[in-house]
Amino acid sequence: MKLLAVGVLDRFIPRFIREIRQSEELDRARAFIFLLMVSLALTAFTIVGCHLNDGFQAYFNQTILNVLYGALLAFLVALGEFWRSGNLVVSGNIYGLATYIALMVIAHTLPENHFLPTLMLLMAQPLLLAQTVGYLSGIFWFVVITATPSFIGWFGFHSFDALWASAWIVTSAGLFFSIYIGHAYRENMAERLCNERAHFEFAASHDALTGLANRITFDNRFQRCLDD
Repeated sequence: MKLLAVGVLDRFIPRFIREIRQSEELDRARAFIFLLMVSLALTAFTIVGCHLNDGFQAYFNQTILNVLYGALLAFLVALGEFWRSGNLVVSGNIYGLATYIALMVIAHTLPENHFLPTLMLLMAQPLLLAQTVGYLSGIFWFVVITATPSFIGWFGFHSFDALWASAWIVTSAGLFFSIYIGHAYRENMAERLCNERAHFEFAASHDALTGLANRITFDNRFQRCLDD
Protein backbone atom coordinates (compact mmCIF):
# COMPACT_ATOMS: atom_id res chain seq x y z
CA MET A 1 0.00 0.00 0.00
CA LYS A 2 2.86 2.36 0.87
CA LEU A 3 4.64 1.58 -2.41
CA LEU A 4 1.41 2.23 -4.32
CA ALA A 5 0.95 5.62 -2.64
CA VAL A 6 4.59 6.57 -3.28
CA GLY A 7 4.23 5.50 -6.91
CA VAL A 8 1.17 7.72 -7.36
CA LEU A 9 2.96 10.72 -5.80
CA ASP A 10 6.09 10.13 -7.90
CA ARG A 11 4.08 10.46 -11.12
CA PHE A 12 3.73 14.19 -10.40
CA ILE A 13 7.42 14.69 -9.52
CA PRO A 14 9.78 15.68 -12.36
CA ARG A 15 12.05 12.92 -13.57
CA PHE A 16 15.29 14.74 -12.76
CA ILE A 17 14.31 14.93 -9.07
CA ARG A 18 13.51 11.21 -9.00
CA GLU A 19 16.77 10.35 -10.77
CA ILE A 20 18.92 12.39 -8.39
CA ARG A 21 17.37 10.40 -5.53
CA GLN A 22 18.50 12.76 -2.81
CA SER A 23 16.33 11.53 0.03
CA GLU A 24 15.59 14.93 1.59
CA GLU A 25 14.65 16.66 -1.67
CA LEU A 26 12.56 13.70 -2.84
CA ASP A 27 10.75 13.46 0.51
CA ARG A 28 9.95 17.18 0.42
CA ALA A 29 8.63 16.87 -3.13
CA ARG A 30 6.40 13.94 -2.13
CA ALA A 31 5.14 15.83 0.93
CA PHE A 32 4.30 18.86 -1.21
CA ILE A 33 2.43 16.76 -3.79
CA PHE A 34 0.51 15.04 -0.99
CA LEU A 35 -0.39 18.45 0.50
CA LEU A 36 -1.61 19.64 -2.90
CA MET A 37 -3.66 16.46 -3.42
CA VAL A 38 -5.36 16.82 -0.03
CA SER A 39 -6.10 20.52 -0.65
CA LEU A 40 -7.51 19.75 -4.10
CA ALA A 41 -9.70 16.98 -2.72
CA LEU A 42 -11.05 19.10 0.17
CA THR A 43 -11.73 22.07 -2.10
CA ALA A 44 -13.48 19.94 -4.72
CA PHE A 45 -15.52 18.18 -2.02
CA THR A 46 -16.63 21.53 -0.59
CA ILE A 47 -17.63 22.85 -4.02
CA VAL A 48 -19.61 19.70 -4.84
CA GLY A 49 -21.23 19.82 -1.40
CA CYS A 50 -22.28 23.43 -1.95
CA HIS A 51 -24.12 22.41 -5.11
CA LEU A 52 -25.70 19.24 -3.77
CA ASN A 53 -26.26 19.81 -0.06
CA ASP A 54 -28.52 22.50 1.38
CA GLY A 55 -26.54 22.43 4.63
CA PHE A 56 -23.42 23.58 2.82
CA GLN A 57 -25.34 26.30 1.00
CA ALA A 58 -26.43 27.76 4.33
CA TYR A 59 -22.84 28.69 5.15
CA PHE A 60 -21.11 29.12 1.79
CA ASN A 61 -22.43 31.99 -0.33
CA GLN A 62 -21.55 32.77 -3.93
CA THR A 63 -18.50 34.84 -2.93
CA ILE A 64 -16.96 31.92 -1.08
CA LEU A 65 -17.82 29.60 -3.96
CA ASN A 66 -15.99 31.89 -6.40
CA VAL A 67 -12.98 31.98 -4.10
CA LEU A 68 -13.00 28.17 -3.85
CA TYR A 69 -13.08 27.90 -7.65
CA GLY A 70 -10.12 30.27 -7.81
CA ALA A 71 -8.23 28.28 -5.17
CA LEU A 72 -8.92 25.05 -7.06
CA LEU A 73 -7.52 26.58 -10.23
CA ALA A 74 -4.47 27.94 -8.37
CA PHE A 75 -3.76 24.50 -6.85
CA LEU A 76 -3.84 22.99 -10.33
CA VAL A 77 -1.49 25.72 -11.59
CA ALA A 78 0.91 25.00 -8.70
CA LEU A 79 0.79 21.29 -9.47
CA GLY A 80 1.41 21.91 -13.18
CA GLU A 81 4.26 24.32 -12.48
CA PHE A 82 5.99 21.85 -10.18
CA TRP A 83 5.53 18.98 -12.64
CA ARG A 84 6.95 21.17 -15.43
CA SER A 85 9.91 22.83 -13.72
CA GLY A 86 10.38 21.10 -10.39
CA ASN A 87 10.68 24.53 -8.73
CA LEU A 88 9.36 23.85 -5.25
CA VAL A 89 9.65 27.47 -4.09
CA VAL A 90 7.53 28.96 -6.90
CA SER A 91 4.92 26.20 -6.77
CA GLY A 92 4.78 26.28 -2.98
CA ASN A 93 4.25 30.03 -2.83
CA ILE A 94 1.51 29.82 -5.48
CA TYR A 95 -0.17 27.30 -3.21
CA GLY A 96 0.45 29.49 -0.15
CA LEU A 97 -1.03 32.59 -1.80
CA ALA A 98 -4.14 30.72 -2.98
CA THR A 99 -4.69 29.15 0.43
CA TYR A 100 -4.15 32.45 2.22
CA ILE A 101 -6.65 34.37 0.08
CA ALA A 102 -9.26 31.61 0.25
CA LEU A 103 -9.06 31.19 4.02
CA MET A 104 -9.07 34.94 4.67
CA VAL A 105 -12.22 35.43 2.59
CA ILE A 106 -13.90 32.47 4.28
CA ALA A 107 -12.91 33.71 7.75
CA HIS A 108 -14.24 37.19 6.95
CA THR A 109 -17.54 35.82 5.62
CA LEU A 110 -18.49 32.98 7.97
CA PRO A 111 -20.22 33.57 11.32
CA GLU A 112 -18.04 33.99 14.39
CA ASN A 113 -18.77 30.50 15.74
CA HIS A 114 -17.18 29.00 12.62
CA PHE A 115 -14.06 31.16 12.75
CA LEU A 116 -11.87 28.85 14.87
CA PRO A 117 -11.52 25.97 12.32
CA THR A 118 -10.64 28.48 9.60
CA LEU A 119 -8.09 30.14 11.87
CA MET A 120 -6.51 26.76 12.65
CA LEU A 121 -6.19 25.98 8.93
CA LEU A 122 -4.74 29.44 8.30
CA MET A 123 -2.14 29.11 11.03
CA ALA A 124 -1.21 25.60 9.88
CA GLN A 125 -0.04 26.91 6.50
CA PRO A 126 3.34 28.33 7.65
CA LEU A 127 4.16 25.05 9.39
CA LEU A 128 3.25 22.99 6.31
CA LEU A 129 5.15 25.27 3.95
CA ALA A 130 8.20 25.30 6.23
CA GLN A 131 8.38 21.51 6.09
CA THR A 132 7.64 21.06 2.39
CA VAL A 133 8.81 24.18 0.54
CA GLY A 134 11.42 25.63 2.90
CA TYR A 135 11.85 27.56 6.11
CA LEU A 136 12.03 30.95 4.40
CA SER A 137 8.61 30.42 2.79
CA GLY A 138 7.15 29.30 6.10
CA ILE A 139 8.54 32.34 7.92
CA PHE A 140 7.36 34.69 5.14
CA TRP A 141 3.76 33.47 5.29
CA PHE A 142 3.83 33.49 9.07
CA VAL A 143 4.80 37.18 8.99
CA VAL A 144 2.07 37.91 6.39
CA ILE A 145 -0.59 36.12 8.45
CA THR A 146 0.59 37.86 11.63
CA ALA A 147 0.32 41.31 10.05
CA THR A 148 -3.03 40.72 8.32
CA PRO A 149 -5.45 41.55 11.21
CA SER A 150 -3.87 44.97 11.67
CA PHE A 151 -4.41 45.78 7.99
CA ILE A 152 -8.07 44.78 7.86
CA GLY A 153 -9.09 45.90 11.35
CA TRP A 154 -9.95 42.58 12.95
CA PHE A 155 -8.52 43.40 16.37
CA GLY A 156 -10.77 44.72 19.09
CA PHE A 157 -14.09 42.98 18.44
CA HIS A 158 -15.82 39.81 19.62
CA SER A 159 -13.52 37.05 20.82
CA PHE A 160 -11.07 37.40 17.94
CA ASP A 161 -8.19 38.81 19.99
CA ALA A 162 -7.96 35.80 22.32
CA LEU A 163 -8.31 33.26 19.50
CA TRP A 164 -5.70 34.99 17.38
CA ALA A 165 -3.23 35.33 20.25
CA SER A 166 -3.58 31.64 21.17
CA ALA A 167 -3.20 30.46 17.58
CA TRP A 168 -0.24 32.79 17.03
CA ILE A 169 1.61 31.49 20.10
CA VAL A 170 1.05 27.85 19.10
CA THR A 171 2.10 28.49 15.50
CA SER A 172 5.21 30.48 16.41
CA ALA A 173 6.29 27.76 18.86
CA GLY A 174 5.65 25.07 16.26
CA LEU A 175 7.57 26.99 13.60
CA PHE A 176 10.51 27.55 15.96
CA PHE A 177 10.73 23.89 16.93
CA SER A 178 10.31 22.85 13.31
CA ILE A 179 13.29 24.98 12.26
CA TYR A 180 15.32 23.84 15.26
CA ILE A 181 14.63 20.15 14.65
CA GLY A 182 15.34 20.53 10.92
CA HIS A 183 18.65 22.25 11.65
CA ALA A 184 19.61 19.56 14.17
CA TYR A 185 18.71 16.85 11.66
CA ARG A 186 20.90 18.43 8.97
CA GLU A 187 23.80 18.84 11.38
CA ASN A 188 23.48 15.19 12.39
CA MET A 189 23.36 14.04 8.77
CA ALA A 190 26.42 16.15 7.89
CA GLU A 191 28.35 14.68 10.82
CA ARG A 192 27.35 11.14 9.83
CA LEU A 193 28.46 11.75 6.23
CA CYS A 194 31.83 13.09 7.41
CA ASN A 195 32.33 10.07 9.68
CA GLU A 196 31.37 7.64 6.93
CA ARG A 197 33.69 9.36 4.47
CA ALA A 198 36.58 9.19 6.95
CA HIS A 199 35.80 5.51 7.58
CA PHE A 200 35.82 4.64 3.87
CA GLU A 201 39.00 6.62 3.25
CA PHE A 202 40.73 4.76 6.09
CA ALA A 203 39.42 1.39 4.86
CA ALA A 204 40.70 2.12 1.35
CA SER A 205 44.20 3.01 2.54
CA HIS A 206 44.77 0.54 5.42
CA ASP A 207 44.78 -3.19 5.92
CA ALA A 208 41.55 -4.45 7.51
CA LEU A 209 43.33 -7.04 9.69
CA THR A 210 46.34 -5.16 11.03
CA GLY A 211 45.21 -1.55 10.59
CA LEU A 212 48.52 -0.71 8.95
CA ALA A 213 48.90 1.27 5.75
CA ASN A 214 48.40 -0.93 2.68
CA ARG A 215 50.30 -1.13 -0.61
CA ILE A 216 48.28 1.68 -2.22
CA THR A 217 49.16 4.07 0.60
CA PHE A 218 52.83 3.02 0.43
CA ASP A 219 52.93 3.63 -3.34
CA ASN A 220 51.29 7.04 -2.99
CA ARG A 221 53.67 8.14 -0.26
CA PHE A 222 56.66 6.77 -2.16
CA GLN A 223 55.59 8.64 -5.29
CA ARG A 224 55.24 11.90 -3.33
CA CYS A 225 58.71 11.43 -1.95
CA LEU A 226 60.07 10.96 -5.46
CA ASP A 227 58.24 14.05 -6.70
CA ASP A 228 59.63 16.15 -3.87
